[in-house]
Amino acid sequence: MLNLSNVTLWAYATVFHKATAQALIRCLKQARFCNVVIFTDDRREFVKLPVVDLDGAFIPCQFVDVKHYGAGDPAVDTNMRRGADQVSVWMLTELPKYAHLFSEHALGIQWDAWIVNPDAWRPEWLNYDYIGAAWGDGVVGNTGFWLTSRKLFEAIGRLKLPPIPQACHPFDVRLSYTNCPLQQSYLKFPGGYTGFRGLLEADGMRWAPKDVADQFSVENQEYRGGFGFHGTRSLCSVVRQGLI
Repeated sequence: MLNLSNVTLWAYATVFHKATAQALIRCLKQARFCNVVIFTDDRREFVKLPVVDLDGAFIPCQFVDVKHYGAGDPAVDTNMRRGADQVSVWMLTELPKYAHLFSEHALGIQWDAWIVNPDAWRPEWLNYDYIGAAWGDGVVGNTGFWLTSRKLFEAIGRLKLPPIPQACHPFDVRLSYTNCPLQQSYLKFPGGYTGFRGLLEADGMRWAPKDVADQFSVENQEYRGGFGFHGTRSLCSVVRQGLI
C-alpha cells in the first residue's frame, strides 16, 4: 500500500454525499493517509468510512460541520447568485481557519475524483504547494483532485479576502491565475490583478509545472495512467478501461 502518512485526505461535501464517501473509500483502499477531514452538512454517509486501512493501520477521521450550500439551491436564503459562489467564498475565507487540521500536505477530492494508479505517485510532488490537473490553456489549477501544502492554506488566510463572490468565485480560477480571464464582476486587488497566484508565489508558494500536473491528474479528458482524475468524462474513461 502506498505510504502517504504525511498527507491528509479531505473532502468538502454539501451535495453528492454518498458518491463523495465512495470516492474517499476508493482513495483509502489505495494509500495510507495521516488522517481524513470531511467538511459536510450531513455526516450520515461518511460514518461508514473505514477507520483502518487495508493494512490494519488506524486512520483518524474528523468532521467539520458546514452549512448546506447546494449547487444553485433556490431554497438557500442568500444574495449570492449560486451555491457555487458560496462554496468559493467558504474555500478562500473559512477553509484557511482549519489549516491546523491538515498534515504537511493534503489531497482534496470531490465525488467524481479519486486515486486510480498509486504506482504513479512521485515523492517529489511534495516539493510543491499546489498540484492539480492542467486546463486547456496549460494553467495548473483544477481543484477537483488536488494536492496542496498546509502552508498554502495558511498563505490564503493571510490574504484576508472579503467574504463576497466578487473576490472569491470561482476559487480555483482565482487561485491559479495572477490575472484571471476577466469577468466584469471580479474584484481587483493590489496591482490591478483579479487573481491571487502572483501574491501567493510572492509569499513563497510553488505551483507544479504542467508536465508534473499531467502525471498527477487529468480533468474531463481520457485517463492515461496518472495518479488520479477529476470529472465525469475522465470517470467514464476509467470505467471503460475497467479500472473501477
